Amino acid sequence: MKYGPNEPATVMTEKSDIIHGHNFVQMLFLSAVLLIPGLQGRAQNLLVNGSFETPYVTTPTKVGYPTALWPWQTTATNFEIWTNGWYNPHTGVGPLFSADGGQNLEIISSGCTNATVWQTAPTVAGERYAFSFYFTPRPTVPPDSFVVSINSNIVLSVVDDGTALTNFDWQRFTTDFVADGNLTALSFSDTSLGNAGAGTHIDGVVLEHVPSLTLQGAGSPGFNLCWLGVSNETYQLQFRTNLTAGAWTNLGSPVIGDDNTNSILVTPNPDVPRAYFRIVTGP
Repeated sequence: MKYGPNEPATVMTEKSDIIHGHNFVQMLFLSAVLLIPGLQGRAQNLLVNGSFETPYVTTPTKVGYPTALWPWQTTATNFEIWTNGWYNPHTGVGPLFSADGGQNLEIISSGCTNATVWQTAPTVAGERYAFSFYFTPRPTVPPDSFVVSINSNIVLSVVDDGTALTNFDWQRFTTDFVADGNLTALSFSDTSLGNAGAGTHIDGVVLEHVPSLTLQGAGSPGFNLCWLGVSNETYQLQFRTNLTAGAWTNLGSPVIGDDNTNSILVTPNPDVPRAYFRIVTGP
């Protein structure tokens, strides 16, 4: 499995071919448009219930559920869901609000001092994925060790300290990786360093496929731009003639992925000696 920091959409490979006597340069983007704020719709989250909105909790207090968060799993005896609005007037904590939606999850549930929660998602070996989530210490709680892994590879390890907090302090973590198999486990482990039955909260956990373009069959009458499309995701191929200026133009109609390779035939235009391509995910 290969890891790398989030990269701007200007990360690319350049390939130059002579087509119909014109120097046609294809800039094939390796980072999805989802990394450009404001230019893309949100790609499909491959995780189920990533913001812990179900089961819906009807009171603004923390509530434990033993099995209702499937396919999320836990080493604890139950899951502990927190809803928006929880507060303690005696300690001055709150009201507390989730980072994404109306609910969030505390990893260490009642009755334990350490726990791991995880979900296993379908992936495609060799394809790149973006992984992100929010996390925060629980206010007034002593330090705990928070570790996040993709399969057995640790991507984040921090000591969270909520001792001085009276509200959640949400931080967002993002990374990307290349899957090495058809299933990928994303796990969140939390250990209280003071043997307290409380610790880190998580919310807005997202796993998105990052499509990459490849060029096939360069020559007459053109070439194919190809990418792997995950099931039920929407893709739009776009181009422009200047990498840093001008609007992106749709090339063809949106394509719905079905876990197979998608392709669009591009025929060079003598009036357009240079073009730059990208694939946009989401609506």
